[in-house]
Amino acid sequence: AKLINNSSSLSWTTSSESNGDYFEILKSEDGINKTSIGRVKAMGNSTSKKSYQFVDKENTNKITYYQLKQVDLDGKIAYSKMITGINRNENEPSFSYGYHGKAQN
Repeated sequence: AKLINNSSSLSWTTSSESNGDYFEILKSEDGINKTSIGRVKAMGNSTSKKSYQFVDKENTNKITYYQLKQVDLDGKIAYSKMITGINRNENEPSFSYGYHGKAQN
């Protein structure tokens, strides 16, 4: 996560997508209890790299955990690994998470 104007900017990419509906962004302050903080519409079907971004405007100035939940048009769900976003100032390195866009049962 990258801190910009007191918001955490999250970015991820998919190498391909099949039947994708949306990505739900989950947030946790303890790494266990997660809350949905937003959705980003998926491209649906794609064989090329796609980039996505979401801005978490509720910065807690603490270590924050994020996870992507990918939901397909047919209701299948897949989760990314949980990542730790340590809020940083905008001049420090940020990370992005590469995610293969194919959900499983």
